[in-house]
Amino acid sequence: MAAKPNPDKRVAKTSAKTTRRKAGVKSLTRRAPAKAAKAAKAAKAAQPGGSAGTTIERTVTIGRRPAELFDYWRDFSNLPRFMKNLDSVEVLSARKSHWVARGPGGVKAEWDAEITAEKPGEMIQWRSTSGSFANSGVVYFSPAPADGGSHVKVVATYAAPAGRFGGALSRLGRLVGQDPDSIVREALREFKHIMESDELPSTDGQSSGRR
Repeated sequence: MAAKPNPDKRVAKTSAKTTRRKAGVKSLTRRAPAKAAKAAKAAKAAQPGGSAGTTIERTVTIGRRPAELFDYWRDFSNLPRFMKNLDSVEVLSARKSHWVARGPGGVKAEWDAEITAEKPGEMIQWRSTSGSFANSGVVYFSPAPADGGSHVKVVATYAAPAGRFGGALSRLGRLVGQDPDSIVREALREFKHIMESDELPSTDGQSSGRR
């Protein structure tokens, strides 16, 4: 007659498997935050200038289609119209441009920038390549719910240039007379005002500012 399986051994075996499974879950749970923190640190280290920098995020809802907003923003000659600290943006090529800003007492800041990624009607991503201070970021254009216009979201990072003393925010504030959060907030407010103005020419049939 075959021996009957011992129920106590089955229980012990199942308990051991459960314990090992829980231990594995705990290990993954402990590693997840550490992995996320490592990724965030690497992303910050990759910011222009080699500094972690400070990131600012702002969103505004505008009563225009995403494509219209994208086209107006993508024509960089329009940017000084709603970014009041900018004197000019000179388009050098399809992806490269030269920016000039002016602060209190005529203090001038200049830098070169390049577009690192874009999706027509949806997103423009940029980073500075040289100049007075390092910055990078992305602007998103997306439909608002229930045909309520569009959301425009700016995520910008300002980093202290390598070899310079002082934080990015204080340095940029001295250059343009405002803290970066105020600059982004006021730029979006003015962008909304311009785009919702009855005097704004239609962008239908116009180019996206690429040269």
